[in-house]
Amino acid sequence: GHTISNLSFSNENGGNNFGLIGVAQNATIENLKITGSVTYNFSANNSGVLSIGVLLGRGDGVSISNCEIDVTGVQVEGNSTAIAYSLPSTSANIGLIVGNLREGSSISDVVLKGQMNITLPANYQYNIGGAVGVLSSSVIERTLFFGAITVQAAQGSSATFDGVALGGLIGFAQGDTTIVKDNVASCTISSSDIAAGAIIGQNSANSSILN
Repeated sequence: GHTISNLSFSNENGGNNFGLIGVAQNATIENLKITGSVTYNFSANNSGVLSIGVLLGRGDGVSISNCEIDVTGVQVEGNSTAIAYSLPSTSANIGLIVGNLREGSSISDVVLKGQMNITLPANYQYNIGGAVGVLSSSVIERTLFFGAITVQAAQGSSATFDGVALGGLIGFAQGDTTIVKDNVASCTISSSDIAAGAIIGQNSANSSILN
């Protein structure tokens, strides 16, 4: 496999999908390791929904397998965290693997180690998961997350977090064919006034959770 270290992303040139790969369709990603620091600088105020991941921003019909993301204990922007997001006033889907995974995609046999420190500026819709922000009509199995997620309001913000779905593995799961199977999330979730789930923050009625 291949190892990639120390990633940095910026939206100064626009765009809504951020990761080692911004957008992927009908692709296979396998045998890849990402280590070191990962930073995001969202200085511009994007319109639309941001999809933010370390490996992939947004994926349609994508297969991700046998990968590792290990960004534990790295100094980022003066904080002892591995991932630091400070978001503009918009909506966002955030995960260590992928922000938004859709349309028959799959994740299998992935190991995640890291901390996520997320600052939300306003009461918009945010889907935040240790692995995936939004999982739609897709499958995640045999994926392990060891780490921590911290969510806080930006200084001076009136955020109430009513629109936040926060999960140890998945922020929001939806779709009849969505399956969450044989996964482990051993993590600490720290937030104020957010209803958080150990595995899934919010699950639609038709998604399947097994083992």
